[in-house]
Amino acid sequence: PRVYAAKDERKTAFKELLEDFEVTSRHKWDETAKHIKADERFDALKTLGEKKQCFNEYQTQRAKHEREQKRLAEKATRNEFTAMLHERWREWGVEDPSTARHRPTLRDHVDVILASGDVRFTNVKDWRDQDDLFRAFCDDLRVRLREEKAKERAESIDAFKTVLTDIGVNAFTGADPWTWRKVREVLEGDERVKHVDPLVQLEAFEDHARVIDKADSDAKDEERLARLRAERTRRGAFVAMLRSMRSRHTLPLRTPWRHFVKSIEDAPEFLEVSKNVSGSRPRELYDDVREEMESDAAADCAAVETAATAANVTIVPGETTIDALVQAVESTVSLPSLGSAEDDGKDDDSSSKISRLRVACGDAIAGAVEAGMRASRRKERALDDFYYLLRSRRRDVPITPRSTWREIEAALGSERAWIKCAGDKVTSDGKPDDDGDEKSAPGDAKETYLEDARAVFDKYLAKLAKKEAKAREAMEDGEALDEEIFDQVDEEDRSMDDRRRRRRSRDDEHSDEGGGGRDRKAARRR
Repeated sequence: PRVYAAKDERKTAFKELLEDFEVTSRHKWDETAKHIKADERFDALKTLGEKKQCFNEYQTQRAKHEREQKRLAEKATRNEFTAMLHERWREWGVEDPSTARHRPTLRDHVDVILASGDVRFTNVKDWRDQDDLFRAFCDDLRVRLREEKAKERAESIDAFKTVLTDIGVNAFTGADPWTWRKVREVLEGDERVKHVDPLVQLEAFEDHARVIDKADSDAKDEERLARLRAERTRRGAFVAMLRSMRSRHTLPLRTPWRHFVKSIEDAPEFLEVSKNVSGSRPRELYDDVREEMESDAAADCAAVETAATAANVTIVPGETTIDALVQAVESTVSLPSLGSAEDDGKDDDSSSKISRLRVACGDAIAGAVEAGMRASRRKERALDDFYYLLRSRRRDVPITPRSTWREIEAALGSERAWIKCAGDKVTSDGKPDDDGDEKSAPGDAKETYLEDARAVFDKYLAKLAKKEAKAREAMEDGEALDEEIFDQVDEEDRSMDDRRRRRRSRDDEHSDEGGGGRDRKAARRR
């Protein structure tokens, strides 16, 4: 008998024995043992338990192998079934799934398929598997046929576009544009397009037109961007020229454009920027630089005003001159730096500072004049309102030629027009004044016009007394005095009313320009 070196060799020999006798997973041990015990490999395993254990392991492996073989066979059968449908679907009258209104079913064609005798159909035993395979085939065929038709359509479109290019279809605007009707007339009888569907031709023409229009649009966009870049470069060069002129002190402050442009009308930068058709114009660029210069001039003016205050110098409108103010603040004023605009003029730094200082002193004096005018207008307005308050409240208080300041103050002291002129009734210690005189509290910076208000008050009482005296002269004995005489309007009253009316009109216009409803209401109240 054969000798085995290891137990694994004995098990391998026993399994080979079972395989040679074609033992399957369904055989029983007793039947199998009768057939194979005559072979010497049957005794490779000594005990019955080892033989049965090896037999069970072999059957387990054999069952797995049989299932895999069955699966592969069924897969091959299904693949053959699908291949049969691909080969003979037209022969059996199956509708084109890509154009059919309803998906074809196997039931409608099973008789024709069975009559053909193709065994690949009957190899699939279960009718449900047959129906599933037929449905999957129809779905796949529909997708494939649509892709093929789309590809053929795309090829036809490309071919027609080539024909359009050959006949020179490249413009769809202008004096003689290409239209679809014109293209059909030119291609009438052309052998290259006879087989192309008219709808495909139209689609190709429209696509070709879109491509050309997009190319024209891209070219125009690129041309526009190039033009904008060139214009931006010209504007930058012009602004650089203005800044250079400023640094060389050849660009005076507050020079009107109509005067300045005469000095640069031959400059290359001005001639180039004048060619621009979009963006900021030369005057707008000049105004931007002027705004920067005005901002610097405002800073210089503020520095001069600060230095004048520190030197106890009062700027009196109409009296203080530029030379006097320059002499007073020249040693103490510190003008702010202008940065790069002043770096280029280092050689002329002293003269530049003097020039800037004179301009700043002139602005400070002009500012003082303007502040004085504003104060004068405020005073006139306040006194007009005060006088109107006396006139309008004469009957309510009442106000007579024998009224006193203290009596009228007690009745009208809380009115806004009274407070604006006479101020709040407080003494220097913050308590009410016993004698009725108005004094501002310490540190109170509010502007009042007490003396002028008293003069207006006295003048109004004198006017009332004059009217009363004139009326009494014309009265007969026993006749009562007519109060209406005090309300008669003279030329001075009409002039004051006109001034107040004009101010209200200006306030309304300013409120409308600002768009503020609250401001308009406040202006109407004033």
